[in-house]
Amino acid sequence: MHYLKSLNVQVFIGIVLGIAFGILLPDLALEQKLIGDMFVALLKMLVVPLVFASIYT
Repeated sequence: MHYLKSLNVQVFIGIVLGIAFGILLPDLALEQKLIGDMFVALLKMLVVPLVFASIYT
């Protein structure tokens, strides 16, 4: 179980589960789209202050 602590393995498992979720349950996956869109919007809002802070310092 030591290999499950690796970030690469965790990301790969997440990608595989996401693809399987989208293929097997497309209707449910579309309902979850709002959560994903909100997450991406939050990441975009975080980028501007980080870039500004890195240029300023």
